Amino acid sequence: MLSERFKLKTCFAILIDKSGKIYFCNREANDCEGIMNELGILSSINEGKLGERIFEDYFVNIREISIHGEKLYFMVINYLADKYSFLEHSVFLDYQTRLYNRNFWEYLYNDLVNLLDCQNFYVVIIDIDNLKEINDSKGHGVGDLAISIVAATLKESVRKEDVVIRLGGDEFLCILPNIEKEVSIRLIDRIKKGLIEKSEAANLDIGISIGISFGDKFECVESIVQRADFNMYTEKRRKKTNNDAEKSKKINELIETTKLLLDNIEEIDGGLVSTEVLKKVSSLRQLVDELTIKKECI
Repeated sequence: MLSERFKLKTCFAILIDKSGKIYFCNREANDCEGIMNELGILSSINEGKLGERIFEDYFVNIREISIHGEKLYFMVINYLADKYSFLEHSVFLDYQTRLYNRNFWEYLYNDLVNLLDCQNFYVVIIDIDNLKEINDSKGHGVGDLAISIVAATLKESVRKEDVVIRLGGDEFLCILPNIEKEVSIRLIDRIKKGLIEKSEAANLDIGISIGISFGDKFECVESIVQRADFNMYTEKRRKKTNNDAEKSKKINELIETTKLLLDNIEEIDGGLVSTEVLKKVSSLRQLVDELTIKKECI
């Protein structure tokens, strides 16, 4: 089995505040609390000892981040006791999430059916919709947290025999061998619900698009992956179209409200309008023009 050939090393991804309250963790809360206590993480935070450090047999990276103005601490903890085994297999592992990486996918790609011992399988491609927006507005530390949340959601949602790969950046791929269609649909639903729960707990808005494709041992793997990729981008475009339509609707409502305000401005002093009112009228007309241009750009 692949899980026996390439064992994933212990990795904790944890989001806490200064008091130690956990907002997100990719393992059981008790295990995360235990490792933080063992390594004296809170003391390090209170002493301002952040960044990358070695704690006994663990490599720890602690970063201070801000989410909606609240100061939080995001850490990734890797177990390094078996250093030689770690180095041997790290070529196939994504450092941040401990998922399989693109190197592993290229290895698996060439003999997928035999390595997974399957007659048929589903390919699922997942892409984070707003990772760039999160990085730009909240910083790359929060972006890394978003990646860890998606990775943890995928790992918790799939079956033991499934394979989860981080292809890089904001894109993930899952291989679901020997699975019925109804089961795969429930699995996708678990991913979506799990992500909502974890995102809300971390006070983050993380959107994903998912594409799925069925294949068997007689079909070219590349064709199956391309279909899943096409379906993922189709969903992404559909969501963008819906979002643009909603934005356009809100802008139309704002334009109509602004025009109504203009119509309701009454002339005073025998038809003469005061300078103050004229300024307001000019500002409102400018707003209508700006909103109209913005709507046309959607």
